[in-house]
Amino acid sequence: MTKPQVFISYSYSGPDLQWLQRFARSLEENGVKTWFIDNEVRPGDYILEAMEKGMRDSDIFVFLLNEKSLNRTNQNIFFELGAAIGMGKRIIGIVPDDMDLSLLPQPFRIRRRITQKSPEETATEVAAATIGEVHD
Repeated sequence: MTKPQVFISYSYSGPDLQWLQRFARSLEENGVKTWFIDNEVRPGDYILEAMEKGMRDSDIFVFLLNEKSLNRTNQNIFFELGAAIGMGKRIIGIVPDDMDLSLLPQPFRIRRRITQKSPEETATEVAAATIGEVHD
C-alpha cells in the first residue's frame, strides 16, 4: 500500500501557472503524491499517453475551476471530469471565493468544494482531504 496520488486538472486559460506550480509543490511538501503535467511530461513525450497513465494511476482528481476554465470550448476539463467519473475516482473542485457556483457542472455542485486561497493553504486543505485514502 502506498499513499494516494492526486491528479491536478486545470486549464491554461485558468489560474496562473505560478500559483499552480506553488500548489503542486506544496502538495508534495504535505506528503501528497502529485501528478502535475508540468512535472510529469518531458519535451518529446506524447502528452495524451502520459495524461492517460496519470489519470489511471491517480486516486483523486483535483480540478482548479474558474469561469474561464468552464468555457464550453475548453474540452480538456470535461474530458478529465468524465474520465474521473468513469473510473470511479474521488473528485475535489477548487473554486475562487467569488465564483458564481451556478456555473459549475452538476458533478461539482453535488460535491463539497474547496475555496481557493494561497497555494500553500489550499494544498494543506487538499492534503487533509486525502487522509485515509490508500492506493494499492
